[in-house]
Amino acid sequence: MSAALLPAGVQVWHIPQRGQDVAAQTSLLAPQELVHLGALTDTATRDRHVLSRAALRVLLSRWVPAVAPQQWQLSRAAHGRPELAGPVAAGRISFNIAHTDDEILLALCAEGRVGVDVEARERPSDALALARRYFRDEEVAALEALPARLRQQRFLELWTLKEARVKATGEGLSRGLRRVGFALDEASGIALLPNVREEGDAWQFWQWSLAGTHLVALALQGQGEKVGVQWGRLLNLQPVEMDAPQLLRTSAADQARMYSSTNLEP
Repeated sequence: MSAALLPAGVQVWHIPQRGQDVAAQTSLLAPQELVHLGALTDTATRDRHVLSRAALRVLLSRWVPAVAPQQWQLSRAAHGRPELAGPVAAGRISFNIAHTDDEILLALCAEGRVGVDVEARERPSDALALARRYFRDEEVAALEALPARLRQQRFLELWTLKEARVKATGEGLSRGLRRVGFALDEASGIALLPNVREEGDAWQFWQWSLAGTHLVALALQGQGEKVGVQWGRLLNLQPVEMDAPQLLRTSAADQARMYSSTNLEP
């Protein structure tokens, strides 16, 4: 696998569940995925499994045309995070999948570790109760200091960032959510709390509003400071037009470059 064939930066693909020919995409799944599919009883969950895995396999094969979609081998890390296991030297490629309601997101990068999360902005929750259970003390204090009308939105901003970062490392939600903490400012910045910064490759974070209804967070470890994030939408495994999501905040010194699907070809 030549590095020259792999795109720079990160690709984020939006895959709506509605309007998809799920039956046609099922043929792209590997045998073990078909076995798992047969054990699923909920239709929406079955469709999500097919759509996410078919998209992943097709996009990987467009990056590496010598490998057919069904030939990609997937495994699971210690805490269940899916990762590539072959058939070629795929260790450099990182991917992550998130879903909520009828929306699926697939993030791909050729270097580093990537994690993505998406949540409905109107998701009902007891923000303070959940924060006291899963957040660091500094984050809880910041939430408590906000007017009540602003807490839900800030809670979701923190939650999606924390989950994206935990999904990138694969360490598991039960351990990771409380171990990592974020400080968000009103100037669209994102920073890790000083006492949870880690040695090694630097982290970068982004957060978007998708169609005004969903909040998306992306975490990346192991690339340079100026990373482009390309967005696209897939319908029946083909790119279709989409409005670029609104970038709300980022940890990068320069905001990530934004692309619509007309600029992003898999």
